[in-house]
Amino acid sequence: MLRGALVPTGLLLPLAALGGWLADGPAGAGSAVFAVVLVAGFFTVGFLGVREVVKFDGGLSLIGALLVYGTQLGILMLVLVLARDAPWVREGPVAVAAVAATLAWQGGLTAGWLRGRHQVYDLEREREDADRDQAGQDGAHDRRAPTTQAKEET
Repeated sequence: MLRGALVPTGLLLPLAALGGWLADGPAGAGSAVFAVVLVAGFFTVGFLGVREVVKFDGGLSLIGALLVYGTQLGILMLVLVLARDAPWVREGPVAVAAVAATLAWQGGLTAGWLRGRHQVYDLEREREDADRDQAGQDGAHDRRAPTTQAKEET
């Protein structure tokens, strides 16, 4: 999926540079390239961060994803504050290139996800759970519904 998002965003770099050059000369080209790289970096950090977060306990995934998002926004804000007074930054090319890069990233990510294989059902885990239930190794709590237990005990 990451490659599916990075490829169209990377292919956008020369187009953004050309468009920025036509709009505002060399400064426009630099601004457009800066925006595309910034957008790609922002989304790559988020993608890789969330991919690591979901490897841990599911109960912590939301907190971890929020931490990743906060980190992304902090880095983005720092870069934008540092670049706002740079003489080569032009608002028009930055805005257009950032929107185009975001659309390219999202389109590529969606296309990559649609082409990927996704596990819907974890058969191995279900077998392990069934084996544990049969062996009575599930601990003190029976996983069946209380109404089912009451009917079987009477």
